[in-house]
Amino acid sequence: IRYRSPSRGLGDVYKRQTKYITKKLTPALLARYECTLILTAHSTFDYDMIVKHARVILDTRNGTRDSTNKKQNVFFGKFGFLL
Repeated sequence: IRYRSPSRGLGDVYKRQTKYITKKLTPALLARYECTLILTAHSTFDYDMIVKHARVILDTRNGTRDSTNKKQNVFFGKFGFLL
């Protein structure tokens, strides 16, 4: 599992025998993964870049709402249900 959180520095975390790897958010990294999840809408993220380069986005916090890029790859969901 790879994640990025501006409140945590770069460094791996282990929880219940699962390794969580933090990575710098780049266009190449976003394009590499089949799905990008937005679980917290941090204001420090470049959502235009995320929408432009991610293949599919499941946005649970409406973080992409102000993105100026086309949003055919963005799906909104909350608590396991697509909206």
